[in-house]
Amino acid sequence: MRAPFFLIRVCKYRYGYCCPRAAEFTGSHQQQPQPVSCFATVANCSAAETLDTNCNAKELDSLLQLHRAGEIIASESLLSALNILVEAKSKEISVCRKVHALMISVGFSLNTVDLNRACISLFGHSSRLFDANLLFASLEDPNPLIWHAIISVHATVEEQRFALFIYFQMMEKGMKPNKSLHLCALKACSYPDALGHGRLIHSYLLRDGKESGVVVGTILLNFYAACGNFDDAQNIFTRLPNKNIVSWGAFIAGCAQHRKDHLALELYEEMQNMGLAPDADVLSSVLKACSGIKDLLQGLLIHDKVIRQSVEGNIVIGNTLIDMYAKCGDLVDAQQVFDTLPKKTAVTWSSMLAGYVSNGLGFHALDLFMKSHSNDICLNTFIGSSLIKSCGQLCDSEKGRILHSYLVDSGHEADSVVKNALIDMYFKCGCLSEAYTVFDSSCTRDVVAWGSLISGFVQAGSHNVALSLFGQMHQENRGGNSVTFSCALQACAGIRDLTKGRLIHYQVVVVGIEDDDTIGSTLVDMYAKCLCLMEAQKVFESLSIKTPISWGALIDGFASQDDHGHLAFGLFQKMKDELSLPNMVLFSSVLKACCKSGSVQEGRLIHSQMICSGSQFDLVAGNSLLDMYIKTGSIEDAHKVFDELINRDITTWACLISGYTELCNYTSAIELFRDMQKVGIGPNKITILCALKACGGAGSLEQGRLLHATLCLSEVEVDLAVENALIDMYSRCGSMEDAQIVFSVLHELDLISWGTIIDGYALQGSIDMVGHYSNNMRMQGIMMDEGVFSSVLSVCRQVGHVPEARRFFLNMKENHQVTTNATHLNCMVDLIARTGQLYDAENLLANMPVEADAICWMSLLTSCKIYGNVQLGRRCFEKAVLIEPECAASYILMWGIYADAEQWDEMEKIIQMRQLTQVSWTGETCEDVLS
Repeated sequence: MRAPFFLIRVCKYRYGYCCPRAAEFTGSHQQQPQPVSCFATVANCSAAETLDTNCNAKELDSLLQLHRAGEIIASESLLSALNILVEAKSKEISVCRKVHALMISVGFSLNTVDLNRACISLFGHSSRLFDANLLFASLEDPNPLIWHAIISVHATVEEQRFALFIYFQMMEKGMKPNKSLHLCALKACSYPDALGHGRLIHSYLLRDGKESGVVVGTILLNFYAACGNFDDAQNIFTRLPNKNIVSWGAFIAGCAQHRKDHLALELYEEMQNMGLAPDADVLSSVLKACSGIKDLLQGLLIHDKVIRQSVEGNIVIGNTLIDMYAKCGDLVDAQQVFDTLPKKTAVTWSSMLAGYVSNGLGFHALDLFMKSHSNDICLNTFIGSSLIKSCGQLCDSEKGRILHSYLVDSGHEADSVVKNALIDMYFKCGCLSEAYTVFDSSCTRDVVAWGSLISGFVQAGSHNVALSLFGQMHQENRGGNSVTFSCALQACAGIRDLTKGRLIHYQVVVVGIEDDDTIGSTLVDMYAKCLCLMEAQKVFESLSIKTPISWGALIDGFASQDDHGHLAFGLFQKMKDELSLPNMVLFSSVLKACCKSGSVQEGRLIHSQMICSGSQFDLVAGNSLLDMYIKTGSIEDAHKVFDELINRDITTWACLISGYTELCNYTSAIELFRDMQKVGIGPNKITILCALKACGGAGSLEQGRLLHATLCLSEVEVDLAVENALIDMYSRCGSMEDAQIVFSVLHELDLISWGTIIDGYALQGSIDMVGHYSNNMRMQGIMMDEGVFSSVLSVCRQVGHVPEARRFFLNMKENHQVTTNATHLNCMVDLIARTGQLYDAENLLANMPVEADAICWMSLLTSCKIYGNVQLGRRCFEKAVLIEPECAASYILMWGIYADAEQWDEMEKIIQMRQLTQVSWTGETCEDVLS
């Protein structure tokens, strides 16, 4: 029987495009049936080359020398040398080819079974599948041992599908596989959709009566477990007469692989109760199960078993231990295992990097990457995508661009996982155009990439762009999935576009994914944010399964409305009755209701329930708790929560810094900002604005300048809001020169810009500069507002500039269309009266369209006491008492005016009036007020 022609075609199909020489060999083989011609070129090349002496094959050197000397080489000698290489699992490609060429050149028969079987195995060890296939295809009539070798080669190097393809081709040619071949093919059935092939092979074993025995049973058990068919695996396992450690290990490994973690741990305990000691494979599998359910206590016990069995140096166990500790959040022990491993592979570095990334410690992950890079660890797809995610968490686009360049050079950028990670990273760093460039340069813009792009624009607040991209995706007939529809609904919620939201809801129904948990929750959220709470509740009630996320969306919707906080709490109580335990998402939603109601007592109650749940606070829950305490005025409780949080992101820091700033605790806000930088978290716009306000409030010019330098070096977009905050900071720190420099370089000026610089000069008492900038502002066509005029009039009052104050006061209505308010009037009255122009001040109050408040009359009353004007003082007193009859200061001031005028009877009347109105001096004596 001639060599399998199908394999020649498969060789050409599988290898022709990537290996022109291989395609040439397969083509020439078809035209020249003689096996020697296939390898003539290789043989000629081999004769002139020197064997590699570092491959532990000295026998080959000797044989090559004998061949060159013209000696006859016995096949037994070459077979012995080949067996040495096979047993050593040599991966030296050049040696493999030279051995094969030597076989051809000395004229050994290609039907020598042992030689060809050994050579195929040798090619398999060196991952030279093309050469193994070519040798196999050249054989006249391969026997079962050769078939076994070629099938085994493909099954060993993760080419299981091709191994099964060869197996069934052999069956079609009428060859009857032996038990060993059946088992070899069965081992190749280790991927999920190989269940049908494996069951067919199992039936062959049953037909031939070869199912019994521990070896066969263990292979069958491993097959069913690997394919996730645990019912059949359980039946095989139960029928095994003598279960050994391999059988137990196969079943436990299958359970761990398919997330049957609790079952894997139960089997582990049962195996130990049977008196069997676990080997390294079993320990690795149960550690993986501990990772799946995050059972740290069980993982610690198994680690103790690893140490007692002295297998802690096993690289597979070491890698699994690192992964287990990292997934359980114990990075201290993960790092300790990492440090003690004598040898570190790429998997070791990847596991440790992934641990840091998944626990939000991107700074440590990047630092570890630099060490791995210096140790010549190759950057694979997983490490690359994890590090890119770290850059996104740190908002460090500079390192992200460096990694991006490295991924391009290493050829990993084309991977869809890496591309999506790059898109996500650039979005988190605020580099929207670069994120789109990565997407646009992708050859395969699949629905996942579209989802990453649309999600990024939604997270960046560019909801209209996200909806436009969603429409473009459908125009390109890319369809959509739950992620893209969910993001589009989030965009509708973000801009409260109920019309588009209902349209997308209709598309969701047409596609048939309305029962998806994520879609249902997003629909509830969209309707709630569009203020359609009845529709939100209707969608919620229609959900077949109400998940914690859907509960959270509805509670969050009610909590977002100022007057629906009590309904949010009611839903939360109802949810607790239906669900065994709320998750952190639900706690976060109900905490928002506490923020709206300002009830710190209810917030503390929710906090205690969160602690009693036993769950570790995630970032969202921790930030929500922090925000609740800040907005209810409990900054000390907020700081305690902050200190207890294991994971903190930029939002966590921004929340507390903002809280301290709003409470005017500027020193603490500045210290927190410095601490944030020390742990490697870069600032964002919110933290920059809060820190600038804190520096201005504290009057810390040095810290303000350092912050300005930090801003210049950061990736934060310097927009007009940030520039105005810089002017305000320098103004409040007394450095009007720096404020002027920032103001002068602004490309555009708004009302806040002008108002801030005018306020700054007003604070410094520079009335001339206030007038200068006020005139410039009017010339630019920008009208001053009430706040700016308040600042200007205030500085005029401080320095006693009556003419300038009168001019500004008159300009308010005439040139700026600003209506005079009580604050403006009070400034003018106080200024005019303090200069002794008491009747002018009274006329101003009497003729203004706005009614004067008690403060205005009190200001004039105070000046009347200073200048001893009893009559006017009496009129001011009557006006003030009429507006606020219970204000003690008015009585005290009038009493003082009468005392200065020595009108004792009038003084007695004031005291009687006070008694009649039951006004208390509130701890103040007459002398206190009069002084």
